[in-house]
Order: sequence, then C-alpha cells, then structure tokens
Amino acid sequence: MHILFICRSKVGFDQNISPIVKNQGDSLVKNGHQVDYYLVGKGVVGYVQLVVGLRRLLKTNRYDIIHAHYSITSIFTTLAIPGRKLVVSLMGSDTERKGLMLFFIKIFSRYCWSKVIVKTERMKIRFNSERITVLPNGVDFDHFSILPKNEALAAVGFSADKINILFLADSTRKEKNVGLARDAVSLLHDHSVVLHEIYPVSHKMVPYYLNAADVLVLPSLYEGSVNIVKEGMACCTPIVSTDVGDVRENISTAAGCFIANGHSADFSKKIKEAILFGKKTDGREHIKHLNSCAIAERLVLVYKSVLKS
Repeated sequence: MHILFICRSKVGFDQNISPIVKNQGDSLVKNGHQVDYYLVGKGVVGYVQLVVGLRRLLKTNRYDIIHAHYSITSIFTTLAIPGRKLVVSLMGSDTERKGLMLFFIKIFSRYCWSKVIVKTERMKIRFNSERITVLPNGVDFDHFSILPKNEALAAVGFSADKINILFLADSTRKEKNVGLARDAVSLLHDHSVVLHEIYPVSHKMVPYYLNAADVLVLPSLYEGSVNIVKEGMACCTPIVSTDVGDVRENISTAAGCFIANGHSADFSKKIKEAILFGKKTDGREHIKHLNSCAIAERLVLVYKSVLKS
C-alpha cells in the first residue's frame, strides 16, 4: 500500500517530522508499506501552500491512502482535495479546541473525513462521530528497551552521583506544565535530585535519556495518547504522571509508576515514592499490546475499510 502522510513540519526533529508521526510511518514501512510525507510550512502561508502544493503533487503521484495529522492540517487538506477519501488523526492538542474550531472539527468529522482516528476513548466521546475509531500510538519495542545504566548516563551526560529526574517535552508549551515538576522537585529539599528539562532531542537519543533517568515525570494539563510514557514503560523507567490521556490505563497496575494530582505536594510525594522504588519497573510487560507493529496492522485495517467504503 502506498500512503501519503500530511503533517506540520517540526524543526529540530529527524527529517523535520514529529516523532509521533514518524514512528507511525516507520511502523508501516516495517510492515511492508511505502510511506511518503508532505510537510506543511509555518503559519497561514504554509497552509495556503499546502492547498496548491498538494494538488500539484497528486497530479503526478498516485496514493492508495492519504492520511492527515492534526485538525487544522486536516481541514486544509480537505479544502485542497474536496471529495477525496481522507483518513485523519486527531491528536492530544485537538481535544482542547474550543468555540468555532471545535465546531469545525465536529462538522468535518461527521461529514467530510472518511475515517477519524483518535487516541483515547475520552477523545471519541468529545468529538462524537460515527466515523471515529480509537487507535493509540504504538511503541517500537526494538528501539525502546532496557540499556545498561552506565552506558546511558555517559551518552547523555547525567551524573551517576545524582538522582536524575527527566522532563522530556517542550517546556515553553503551557499544557506541558513544567512548573508543576519544578515545584515538586523543589519541595523534596534534596540537592542530590536534579530535574533535567530536555527538548528537542533526536529520536535516536530518547532511549538513552529514559534509561539514564531515575524517574520520568509528565506533569501535563492534558494529553492524547502519551508516547513518552509508553516509551518510558518499554524502558522500564519509574514514572510519575498526572492523570491525562491514556496514562492511567497504561501505568496504573505497573509497580514503580504513579499517578499524581495537579498539586505540587502530591506530585512531589509521588516522585519521592518513585525514587524510593529504586529499580527498573515491569512496565514493558503492561504494554505488549501496544507494540508498534501490532498497531500498524490495526491501522492498515482502518485504511482497508476506507478503500472498501
């Protein structure tokens, strides 16, 4: 199957493609499919160029499936190629759309997009369309696995004499709520505990950071299907997270992983518990069903259903 992914350009990542989108594309390639990418530039100009550029691309290239990622990109893709079958993935940030934007997402979901993929049941309820299917992001178990701690520490430059807390997200984004992690670490009153705020980082290096960390923290206000938490579980890293996206269903039964509320005192308490846990978790065992190859097979079934419709 020849598939075209349409997504925003993300400067600083491999090939300027969001790791979430790239991981999904790579898993389809591993399963024997061909995936091309159309990257949308910044701002209004980027979306206008999408309309013109996509039409030009499709005049000379044939794709079995066109798959757009994120709501605004998907809306402009529909404007570029009205009447074409289109698979759309809505992400965590799309769950917080309000007002006119939320109205447009619901209208396009119900009447324009052939199939809409969301990451969690919460998202499905919010958008409320018969065309919606829930398909979480998968994890590449070959890439994300347990590495020797000393090797990981050396690779990322963390000190073996410190307790290393990892925040691996864009701290400038309000919804990532880095202030909660900073306050929680400060409340520990322990100078041996260091919070590392890492962003951006190459996909190749993420397993090293996860294996070097004593605790991975996710203090977000909202998320969809949280890749970094699942990747942390695949590396068996202790995790403290707020109750967002699909985190609870993935980590709630894993020893060494903790759900905290949005208050710094509770988040700090859970970090301390994770530090005291002091070893690798059994997280990998809890997410075997999220192996990226298995998720890719389910995605192909979605594509086939669209082609048959």
